[in-house]
Amino acid sequence: MVTPEQIEAGLLRQRATGRRIGESLVEMGVVSEEDIGWALARQLGIPFVDVSPGTLDHDLIRGLPEGLLRRLQAVPLVRSETGLSAAFADPTDDEAVLEFSRATGIPVQVAAATPTTIARALDQVLGPRAERREPPRGPATGAYDVVWERSGNTFLLFHLSEALKTGATEIHFMPRAEDLRVCQRVDGEIVVTAVEPLAALDVLLARLEALGGPALRDHDPCARGRVECPLGMDRLSLDVSLLAQRDGVTVSIAIPASGPAPVPLETLGFDPVDLASVRTALGASAGLILVGGPPGSGGTTTLAGLVEALPMSGRRLLVVAKPAAQWARADLFVEVPRNLQAPWTDIAVGHGADVVVLDGILNGEAVEALASGATRGRLVLARTDWTDTFDLLDHLVSRPRGRAPIASGLLLAIQQRLVWAAPGPASHHVHTAASARQPSGIIEVLIPGDGLRSHLRAGAAAERLRQLAAAEGFHDLAHHVRRRCEAGEIDPAEAARALA
Repeated sequence: MVTPEQIEAGLLRQRATGRRIGESLVEMGVVSEEDIGWALARQLGIPFVDVSPGTLDHDLIRGLPEGLLRRLQAVPLVRSETGLSAAFADPTDDEAVLEFSRATGIPVQVAAATPTTIARALDQVLGPRAERREPPRGPATGAYDVVWERSGNTFLLFHLSEALKTGATEIHFMPRAEDLRVCQRVDGEIVVTAVEPLAALDVLLARLEALGGPALRDHDPCARGRVECPLGMDRLSLDVSLLAQRDGVTVSIAIPASGPAPVPLETLGFDPVDLASVRTALGASAGLILVGGPPGSGGTTTLAGLVEALPMSGRRLLVVAKPAAQWARADLFVEVPRNLQAPWTDIAVGHGADVVVLDGILNGEAVEALASGATRGRLVLARTDWTDTFDLLDHLVSRPRGRAPIASGLLLAIQQRLVWAAPGPASHHVHTAASARQPSGIIEVLIPGDGLRSHLRAGAAAERLRQLAAAEGFHDLAHHVRRRCEAGEIDPAEAARALA
């Protein structure tokens, strides 16, 4: 329906406005809302409905909070003894669907509809809303790529992740007349880190309440509480304080100083056979273990789990990472980026490290440092943002100096994704129990055999390496995703997202 040139123009508009690509194409006039709705419905395998006020259950709609329906852009359709069907303008927003399910108290079956028809139906059933505010779409200044969905999940996780990167102990969301100022307390000082749309405050408060946090009732000036917030494969316990102010509610969040604790290897998602090989590799005196995956895929958690399982007797451990409780075993700790003034290779050699852990400093081209002489005679565990193991190995051996150390030293190459798993058969229902959807790791493990090592030494390309690995019994992410999908542990839409 659209040309590559129109897609490129839509992406440019998306970066300038923060709207999703589908919304941008609609604004440009190259597709309609109905086109986008049909495409989403077909992709997700759900119905696409034309929300007509004359066919809706008005009492059912009036029985739900108007603010919830308008914020989530959702409208209930039919209620039965076993559940409730509802139309969403963005059926891909799992957190919005889960929040809707919690509000109704019953499982929800999702359908897709256009934002315009949903808004029109709500106006006709509930009456037009006097004041309409655009949903928050990201930072208020300049160009941006982040789009805050209406459930508030991404907004909260983004600012939590940013605070953990800087070692902040507090986050403060302070409303002003026209925007929302975000501050962190770092090393005892308050630092302004972002300016968001004022409307982002609504979705933040809704998300905290959905997690079981505090809410201001009636004319209460303040409220306090604690929430357990999922962050990747971990959960953070956050102290939340709300205070009513002239321009809105100020939200203060205290972050635990220790951060998440290490997670046992058995719970990370390894295949049992692969897990045995991982434990064997961790006992090696020297070699290279790679952990790859996109941001937010749980790579740091996996790296920390590997460190926790290391036999450390008589060995000196150097960790170069951001501060967290996972690295309590380190004999030497270098905080990045603040304290990494000298190359990590010099630190490892100068301080006689037997084991080196590198978290988040080998992204992109920086991964080439693994081919340096500093890795020889040491066990090195490194996380990188490369999302394909064989492309990574191709890159590392593309230069002659990298071939010998990689071919002889590679013990394991791990690639992983984070998915939302639901117990029982895969379906389009979202359950109300807190345990219904939990993050789960899907992990592939490459254990190089002799054939693969010889081709690494010869500088073979990615596709040839992939063929050799398959011949040696390697199972890729797609294999593990299919197996989990067939077992009903993840639904087809989540499987497709994991492999996108």
